[in-house]
Amino acid sequence: MNWERMKSFLIVLFVGINIFLIGFMLNSVKNSSTVSKTVVADTTSILSDNNIYIDSNIIPLSTDNPGSFEVMPVNVNFTYTSKVQITDKNAKSEIKKALKSNGIKNNYIITRNNDGSYCIGQKAYGHFIFDSLINATCSGNTITLTGRWYTLNSKPVGKDGEMLPVTSVLIEFMNNPVRDGNIHNCITSITIGYCVPGHDSGADYISMTAVPCYSINLSNGVSFLYEASTGAFKQIR
Repeated sequence: MNWERMKSFLIVLFVGINIFLIGFMLNSVKNSSTVSKTVVADTTSILSDNNIYIDSNIIPLSTDNPGSFEVMPVNVNFTYTSKVQITDKNAKSEIKKALKSNGIKNNYIITRNNDGSYCIGQKAYGHFIFDSLINATCSGNTITLTGRWYTLNSKPVGKDGEMLPVTSVLIEFMNNPVRDGNIHNCITSITIGYCVPGHDSGADYISMTAVPCYSINLSNGVSFLYEASTGAFKQIR
C-alpha cells in the first residue's frame, strides 16, 4: 500500500469535509435569525414594564428566512350560483367550487366568521400571504366572492438574506404610535409569513414581490404586520 498516496488522500478528504462544514454553518447563520434566551427575557421584561403582556415561551429563538418571490395581484369580485341551497354543512364545499370556477384551485384555508360569512386565506410555500384575503357571503344558492388574491410567478429566492430578530420587531410594536395601549396590549402568538409592499397603495401592478413578514397577533383578534428584513410597520390586519 502506498502510504504517501493514502496520506495525501486523507488530507484532501479532511480539508473537503472542513470546507463543507464551514459552508454549512455559514449558510445556517444566514438562513435564520437567532436570539438568545437572555435577550428574550430582557425583551419580555421591557414589554411588561410598558404594560404589554407576552409569554416568553412564544418568542422563537430562531426564525428561518422563507425567501421572497414574485406575484401578480388579482382583484376578486365574482358571484357564483350553486346547484343546491347553501347551508352550514355544505358551505365550505360549495365555496371551494366557487373558488375553482374563478381559477383558485388550492393553497387556501377557509374559516367561518362570526357573522356567518367566510374568509379565505392564501398560503404559499408553507406560509400565509397576509395581504391576500377573499370574503365569501352566502345567500340562498348564491356565493359572492370579494377581495384580493395573488398568482405565484416564481419560487422563493434570497433565503440567505438577513432578517431582523423578532425581539427587535417586538420593540417596534411597543413604540408604534398606531398602537392603542388600552386594547393592543396582549400578544398571543408570533407568526412568519409574507406581505406584499405596495399592496395597500391603491395601484395595480403586473408583478409585485412577496417578502417575509412578521405577524404580531393580539388577544383581540388584531395583527400588526412588520416587514422582516427592515422592521418597517406595514399595517394592522
